[in-house]
Amino acid sequence: MKKILLVLVMVGLFGIFLSSDGYALVKPEYVVKIATIAPEMSGWGPVMYKFRDRVAKETNGRVKILMYWGGVMGDEPDLIRKVRLGQIQGAMVTFTALNRVVPELAVVDLPFIFNNRDEAAYIVDKFYGKFNDYFEKQNGLLGATFEVGWWDFYSMKKCTNRDDFRKLTVEGLASDVFVETFRAWGIPMVAFPPVDFIPSVQTGVVGASTGPLQYYVGAQLMTVAPYYLKVHWLYQHGGAMMDKKYFDKMPEDLRKIVLTAMKDVGSGATKSTRDSNDKLAPNVAKIGIIVTEPSPEVVEDFKTASRPVWDKLAQKKLYTPALLNEILGAIEEYRKTHSTKRDYWF
Repeated sequence: MKKILLVLVMVGLFGIFLSSDGYALVKPEYVVKIATIAPEMSGWGPVMYKFRDRVAKETNGRVKILMYWGGVMGDEPDLIRKVRLGQIQGAMVTFTALNRVVPELAVVDLPFIFNNRDEAAYIVDKFYGKFNDYFEKQNGLLGATFEVGWWDFYSMKKCTNRDDFRKLTVEGLASDVFVETFRAWGIPMVAFPPVDFIPSVQTGVVGASTGPLQYYVGAQLMTVAPYYLKVHWLYQHGGAMMDKKYFDKMPEDLRKIVLTAMKDVGSGATKSTRDSNDKLAPNVAKIGIIVTEPSPEVVEDFKTASRPVWDKLAQKKLYTPALLNEILGAIEEYRKTHSTKRDYWF
């Protein structure tokens, strides 16, 4: 009887070792630290936990994923730097941040280059291999791509066109795309971490910002900037930059498991973004957001002023004119058999 009880106890302990986040108490051979500024309670949480558990299961606990949420490792530029220094092995960030490593990514961050999200998804997927080649030259890997969503404007007072925003200072990002785009629009812009937006409005430093709906709602920015102008000027993607040197040390079977699972993370995150935006869209008024639908003339005014930026950034050698033309050719080909209508949801 004692032997039977001992066996049952051992079986129970083995079950504990393999429970929770998958092989939690098995000593791993490789620990992959991945950081993001996204909150743990966002739609990213379930996606990344599923990834973590899948990797643990498929590698029999030999690889462990550790997640760092909510910017505890720093802002996006800090995360990129830490990957390159080998302090962490992955960073889930926007393409705008990844432009610091691979400037060519700016070609899909251009203002008004896409009409709708399906078009944007097609192009990013089509050019994934080319983009990853750029990363490998920088000792990185583009582990996954995912959609961040449409960027619009939100402000402390109602703005309906470019002239209205020229009277304010808008908070943006420190990237060539943003600097040149706002310069072309004639709108004053300052760049600082998005978390500083609310105190900056309260102290009169800025009067407006730009960003995707999910961040706007999640950070409760409508408490100081309730007016939302749905221009859809940028459909932004993000990516997982991984440390190539670290992954090259892994046996091929483990490396393949982690990177395959990571690529699937992109699909899951994109679905989460789309689902969340589609659920938010009809309910924004209930949470204090005052949406203005811009007229076609207003959208065209922003768009026309933006077009020279595409060529200017090619001249600054962020990407080659050949790459820009290749992207534009692929978009034109796609539009022959798909809708060219602009998105009017979030």
